[in-house]
Amino acid sequence: MAENERPQPSDVDAGRTGAEVTGARVAAPATSPRLTGAGHSWILPMTLVLSMAALAISIFVALNRDDEPHTGGAHTESVESAKDRTCAAAQVVQTAVGLQTKTELGTEPVAKHAVAANARLATLGGGHYLLDEVTAATPPDLAEQARALGNALVGLGIHQLAGETDDDPAQAVRLQAAETASARLAALCR
Repeated sequence: MAENERPQPSDVDAGRTGAEVTGARVAAPATSPRLTGAGHSWILPMTLVLSMAALAISIFVALNRDDEPHTGGAHTESVESAKDRTCAAAQVVQTAVGLQTKTELGTEPVAKHAVAANARLATLGGGHYLLDEVTAATPPDLAEQARALGNALVGLGIHQLAGETDDDPAQAVRLQAAETASARLAALCR
C-alpha cells in the first residue's frame, strides 16, 4: 500500500463503526441528571438569569450614579413638583421593596434564591433610584428623609449581597434605620 493511500474497510469490518475499525475510543453519550419534581426545571435557569440581571443593573446604577444632588432642574423645577417627584419615587421604591421581599415561589432552595435575588435588587436599586430623584428644589426636610431612606436601602442591599441576614446586629440596625426613614418620609408625603 502506498504511503498516501487509505486502507479500505474489509468485509470483516462491515457493520462496525469507524471508531471500532480504527481502534479509537468513543465516549459514552453524556447524560444529564434530572431534577426531581417535574415541571420545576425552569427555576434554576430563571434564577441564574434574574441574578445576572440584578448584578448587571446594580453595577450599571453604581457606575452611573452622581454623588452630588441634581442641580440642573433646580431653576426650572418648582418646590411643589420636586416634592411630588420625590414622594412618587419613594412610593414606587416602597412598593417594589415590599412586593419583592414578600413574594413566595415555594420552598425549594432555587425558588428561595430567586426571591432573595429580586429582594436584593429592589432594595439596592430602589435606594439608588430614590437618591437620584432628590433635586436641589426638593424641600430640605423631605430631601433629608429621602436621602436617609435611600442610603439605608443601599446599605441594606449591599450587605444582603454580602450574605448578611436580618439577624446580624449591624444589619438589624440598618433595617431599623430604613423603617424609621420610610415612616418619616411617608408622613412628609401626605
